Amino acid sequence: MSCATLQPKFKAAIGVSPMVYISRWRMAKAYQLLKNSNLSLEGIAEVIGFSDARTLSHTFQDHYGDTPSQFRKELERQI
Repeated sequence: MSCATLQPKFKAAIGVSPMVYISRWRMAKAYQLLKNSNLSLEGIAEVIGFSDARTLSHTFQDHYGDTPSQFRKELERQI
């Protein structure tokens, strides 16, 4: 199946484009890993398919409003 055929079918079934779906999945996975593991940002970036920790940090901040480091610090304060 070609991309041109897949994209509208995917969007009709899921409600968002494949790229948006993948981006949301990656951010949800990053959130879980930041919350429940001691992996470094580099390790998390590798697990979720980002080229480096900087890209992860920028994307995470765009999605959640905080950098991964700020997110982890806030979690530590809550404990």
